[in-house]
Amino acid sequence: MVLSTALRPKDHIDVLRPLLPTKYSPLRLNGDGLQSIYLTELPQALAETLRGLIGQRYWDAYAALTQSETVGDLAGTEDPVDDRTIVGPTFRAQVVKARRGQGVFRSNVLLR
Repeated sequence: MVLSTALRPKDHIDVLRPLLPTKYSPLRLNGDGLQSIYLTELPQALAETLRGLIGQRYWDAYAALTQSETVGDLAGTEDPVDDRTIVGPTFRAQVVKARRGQGVFRSNVLLR
């Protein structure tokens, strides 16, 4: 899910700067992103502030994600598992769960 308009942290850096972690911050003090930081944990106050800046668009996206009937809907695609590479039904079930979980994980990251 993509928000209709992007939120540029740099435009709100005066509000965000005091909330940035001192170590492993996803943003520089000037608001530029850090490509070397990947999936870092955000302090609760920073996450809540970002959610507030996104506003109603956040809640609309959240509602759309939680109302989806299947995890495949969240991921946008559902790749079939190639039976030739599967050793047994238990392994196949684990592969399917892992692939489905990736869509949920991606959606949650996009929301934050």
